[in-house]
Amino acid sequence: MGESKPETSAADNNSYPSTKTWTSFSYLRHREIHGHRMTTRNDNVLSKYYKYLSLRKIWDPDDKPNSAGHGAIFNLEFSSLGDFLVAACERHSLLVFDPLCQKQVAAVRDAHSDCVNCIRFLDSRSFVTCSDDTTVALWDCRNLKSKVISMEGHTDWVKSIEYHKPSGLLVTSAFDDTVRAWDINRYSNDGTALGQILLKFPYLIRMKISPDGDKIILSANPGRLLVIHNLSLNNLQYDIKGDEMPSSLHDVCDSSSLVSLASHRWPSKARNALEVIQDFPEDCTPWCISSLEVHPHSWCSVARYTCRNSRNEWTVVHDIQDFAEHRVGEATSSLRRLTHSIQEPNVAKGYIKEHCFSRDGRVICSPFGNSARILSFNSQCDELSSCSRNIPSELCDLKTLISHKHAVVTCRFSPKHLLLSLGCLGGKVSFYEPKL
Repeated sequence: MGESKPETSAADNNSYPSTKTWTSFSYLRHREIHGHRMTTRNDNVLSKYYKYLSLRKIWDPDDKPNSAGHGAIFNLEFSSLGDFLVAACERHSLLVFDPLCQKQVAAVRDAHSDCVNCIRFLDSRSFVTCSDDTTVALWDCRNLKSKVISMEGHTDWVKSIEYHKPSGLLVTSAFDDTVRAWDINRYSNDGTALGQILLKFPYLIRMKISPDGDKIILSANPGRLLVIHNLSLNNLQYDIKGDEMPSSLHDVCDSSSLVSLASHRWPSKARNALEVIQDFPEDCTPWCISSLEVHPHSWCSVARYTCRNSRNEWTVVHDIQDFAEHRVGEATSSLRRLTHSIQEPNVAKGYIKEHCFSRDGRVICSPFGNSARILSFNSQCDELSSCSRNIPSELCDLKTLISHKHAVVTCRFSPKHLLLSLGCLGGKVSFYEPKL
């Protein structure tokens, strides 16, 4: 697959002769000799492999006679080196896999006292979990017998965890309408830590921080999507209470007030500037934006939402980059943020279906009923910057991955290997690799 002739020149010592066909084998051979110096070509080759993702293995808990029931798989997360995959489970459990051999290597049966919702790795060994028991916990893969730290402070289900690298703070959000920050390097002798409230917002659903740490994206009912640009966590709670604000953020509930507030704050505000995104597909007003993911280069966000008067769901991509040419004082509602969208079936109603970007950001994996779809910005899997148009377009349905008998609700690409994992409500985990 992927046979083509690369652009070459006599001056390029790392290039192949122009008369030689470039195949997958020749690419691997060249990488073995020369390493990863040809980054652009490396990305172009990998982008062709997404069309050839095929089922490698399904991990089934019923195959293990002594396996305790862990329930549905709600979230999957790879370590930074791709050598661990941890699953958050419905029945209070954590499952740890070796993703290269697709085998379970460890399990924590009572990680929390309620459903485990989300996992985030801080480095190659440490990860954090959150739960419907309102707590957050820090773990170390080298010793899973007990938590490193337990963080208590939320008063309702905790649904989102992010790590803000510039400040070294852990950030969580919950259905108690608060976003909290935790300094995991400082905690009491009894192994507990208290979080500081950064933000209060009514009917808060999900929260994400961009990989560069410059933006925080929030979703709230009914169908509100907000971006805080030029993020400074240490000053966020003070900026929100600033005297120049027309009203405090947590008192602003209706859309008209939000637009007025955002127009006042962005882009004239250099720090913690709020923008409200109202650009959605026509006739599909969002009601509950239950899933958020950010591009690995912080270029865009992908969200999944349900409509008030529709049985279907939508996946939408919004450009979240700053517009330097935007005039101060111009209404943010005039910005065209929507770039791509596609309609989804509303299977497993009430459950959160989590997207994920590939490590290069060229494709999106999206749960699709009992399967998952690989979506791209165009049929050639080009970068988003090469596919931008003046009007929004439909995401390209590149491939459908079928493996489960129950609804797929989470997926994750490995950060190091061309490997994709899917988790379903039946408690099974499937692994996909390119079959060439």
